[in-house]
Amino acid sequence: MYILDGEYLGAYSNNNAIAPITQDIDDFGLDAYEPQFFNPFLDWVGAGTFEVALRYDLDDFNGKICV
Repeated sequence: MYILDGEYLGAYSNNNAIAPITQDIDDFGLDAYEPQFFNPFLDWVGAGTFEVALRYDLDDFNGKICV
């Protein structure tokens, strides 16, 4: 879930703390978020605060992500 200046940019949500839960929607904000990074560095630095949120519902999640 991609957030810019505290505003969630997508429509999909699995985290009620960020946006109301939705289903069957693929828009998690990346399409609005990612193009900012093609601008010159100083342009996107001044665009606001960029955040990403992930939610894991695994009972045995230990805080480590393995890829």
